[in-house]
Amino acid sequence: MKGIALKMTALPWLSVAASLTMLLLASCGGNAGGVLPGTGTDCPASVTDTGTGAESRTEAVSRTDTGTVPAPETDTSAAEPETQPDPRTAEEILWDSLAGDGFLRGRGQRVAGLAAPDDCPTPQGGWFDGRYWYQLFIGKDTEHNERDNTVRLVRYDIQTGKTVRISDLLPLNHANDLTYNSRRGLLVAVHNNPNRKLVSFIDPETLTVTETVTLPCRIYSLAYSPERDMYVAGIAGGQSFCLLDAAFRQVGGPFSPKPDTAGYITQGCACDARYIYFVLYRQNVITVYDWEGRHIRTLPITVSGEPENLSQVGGSLYVASAAGGAQLTRIELRNR
Repeated sequence: MKGIALKMTALPWLSVAASLTMLLLASCGGNAGGVLPGTGTDCPASVTDTGTGAESRTEAVSRTDTGTVPAPETDTSAAEPETQPDPRTAEEILWDSLAGDGFLRGRGQRVAGLAAPDDCPTPQGGWFDGRYWYQLFIGKDTEHNERDNTVRLVRYDIQTGKTVRISDLLPLNHANDLTYNSRRGLLVAVHNNPNRKLVSFIDPETLTVTETVTLPCRIYSLAYSPERDMYVAGIAGGQSFCLLDAAFRQVGGPFSPKPDTAGYITQGCACDARYIYFVLYRQNVITVYDWEGRHIRTLPITVSGEPENLSQVGGSLYVASAAGGAQLTRIELRNR
């Protein structure tokens, strides 16, 4: 009876062992060998390391992470307004700046420099078209009051940085100013001292004099306006100026200067469709007038050396000065 009782007691343990065996087989996906196909490892180890449950969990994590990524934040701050291009031309910007009431001055930014010819060390009149700079140099004949000055005209290309041509000696006396008549395609040089009524036309390619004209008035500077087909002329002996037509007949003025520049040394001039410009030496300024002779502004400028001539190109003012030969500078307008 005792042996029977012992066997009866062991039966529940056998049942438990059988249950565990079935659970292990079930976890192996029904594989009777207890090994995952193709792995060569026992089933219990593969449940932890490489079982399909791990793959399922990885996919689940991936789906969960993707699904919970927050949407990018939207910048709700006010957008910067787009800067609209200035509809004005460069010349209109220049004109508006000069006509304004605020303080304004000009600072020269170097564009190019020219060495003077050996026999003509001093720069005088000149003209710049945006690419080619035409600069007159003189050697003074002090014995005859500049009657027989040596004068050469240099044509310089600022794009290549090379001198294109140097003229032979030209009979231009002091050669105080130079302008360009675009309708005739010729440069016009002002003789000034001692022949203050003379101007000479010069071929810009050959740099030779083609014609000399006697004016009805004595002048020291000259600028041509293609828009008006006329010249503005600085009258010798002061800072007054007048207007001449294409045939050099006086059609306007004389106009009186602003008295605050009395005693300043007169140099060259320039003009455009709206304004007339004179560069003066002593305090180095550019005086600005309209075509009715009204004073617009006296602009103090900073340049190296003595300013000699002036050009207006594409809404910018250019001054050539005597400084180690000649130096061409662009005048930048500043309000402080």
